[in-house]
Amino acid sequence: MMDKACIVALVACTAAGQTVLWDESVDGDLGGLNTDGSPTFVGILNVGANLVSGTTAPIAAGDLNDAFSYTVAAGTTLESVILTFYTPATGGTSGIVYYDTLGGDSTGSFLGGASYGGADVGSDTLFGSLGLDSLGAGDYTTSVREFGGPDASWTLEFNVVPTPGAATVLGLGGIAAMRRRR
Repeated sequence: MMDKACIVALVACTAAGQTVLWDESVDGDLGGLNTDGSPTFVGILNVGANLVSGTTAPIAAGDLNDAFSYTVAAGTTLESVILTFYTPATGGTSGIVYYDTLGGDSTGSFLGGASYGGADVGSDTLFGSLGLDSLGAGDYTTSVREFGGPDASWTLEFNVVPTPGAATVLGLGGIAAMRRRR
């Protein structure tokens, strides 16, 4: 029978937290790409759900895009990027595109992207458009562009998991540490 410390350690190893990496309403405007500036570095993605939220005005209004860069750490993979919030529910769509460097399309390779709106909340915006299973360790940039209609407010959830080998090592390390304490 597992003791309480073992159960707590197991939950700690498997449970993923939720981290707000950037919220434009709190942290300020995200950068842009090319003539609209540089992407904002929002940090290293943590294991679990990593949230980035913003509001993008239509291109005609001059707010070309919200762009942000991030790092997927060694020993982890990015499994999905879910559109968890989008308003207005109708009347506009945003293009969400991905690049393989911190600099975005000014220095990196285009990975893919598509248009999403209120009807797409819950969709995987990265792998639904790219046909990939996951992205490994490295530096990436995402750009969100409003194509029309009123301002769009959005939240993307970047879901990161340990790579299979890293999860095994973490689990074995936790078990070994518990056995030493007995």
